[in-house]
This record gives sequence, structure tokens and C-alpha cells, in this order.
Amino acid sequence: MWSHVGGDIMRKVQTAAMAHLAEAVTAAQAAMRNILDSELNSVRESGTWKSERIIVTSQGPSICVEGRQQPVLNFCANNYLGLSVSRHSLLCAHIASTKDVMFHPAFFSVCFSVCNNLT
Repeated sequence: MWSHVGGDIMRKVQTAAMAHLAEAVTAAQAAMRNILDSELNSVRESGTWKSERIIVTSQGPSICVEGRQQPVLNFCANNYLGLSVSRHSLLCAHIASTKDVMFHPAFFSVCFSVCNNLT
């Protein structure tokens, strides 16, 4: 009988501890959110915020982006060469993906660390 009572008490303590932990985590998340929101607003207000533009055409020397009628020059990493969408590159990638080889080349058109970081 006493073990059952002890088990009930232990469950109540564990439930209370979990509720307290959940409240602490929620408070910490809210505090972190406030800090991040403040920092991001600071970046926006200073004029250094960079919004991503959605590319709506194949990559090459010039591209079209969402919300703009005229094409723009593409200076993103090596994508301005058009290598990421060249027929030869795509054919090689397709052939490599069908072979039983250790290395499958991938041709990406993204380089966030280099693209559009010049102001």
C-alpha cells in the first residue's frame, strides 16, 4: 500500500516539475524571440537588410526575378556561366546518377555565402 502512495506522490512531483520546465522553456523562447526580433529590426532600420529575390528563369548571365519585368545581370558564384543548367552538365549528372559509382556530381545553382553580398 505504501508503495502505491509513494508512486502517486512521485507522479505528482514529476508532473509539477515537467510543467515548471515547460513554463521555463516557453519563457526562454519568448525572451530569445524578443532579442532576435530586436536585432532584425535594427538591421532593417539601418538599411542593411537583404531580401532574397526569387529567380523565375534558368540561370545564366541574365535572369528574370519575381516582381521585375526586365532581366537583371546574374553575378551569383559560378552560375553566371550557366554551368548549373547547361545541357552537358545535366546530361553528365543524369548519366552519373544511373551508374554504380561512389561519387555522383551535383550541379547546384545556389551559393548563399557568396551571392548578392556586395552592397
